[in-house]
Amino acid sequence: MNADAGFTGVLLVIIVCIIYIFATATARTNIFTTFWITHQLFYFLYVLILLHGSVRLVQDPYFPYYFCGPAVLFGVDKLVSLSRKKRKLSVLHAELLPSGRNIC
Repeated sequence: MNADAGFTGVLLVIIVCIIYIFATATARTNIFTTFWITHQLFYFLYVLILLHGSVRLVQDPYFPYYFCGPAVLFGVDKLVSLSRKKRKLSVLHAELLPSGRNIC
């Protein structure tokens, strides 16, 4: 087995575990900033998947075929969201609604 494939596999498992742990409801409500930061690891996740799948151990890697379609959709979505950020919106009405959380 190639040492590079094993190392990228271990890093992939670690990143997926970190993202999974911080995706719990407790983490999202209590430490949202940490939740958001750990979920930005998906960039590294995709790079590692590409590196991990580039080693041909048993068969040709299929990951690029499954990655290209969603990557194009993600890029288009980012371009659309960036173009919408330039529009100014005026707030017509705002109302503070009661919630079950005490924010101090």
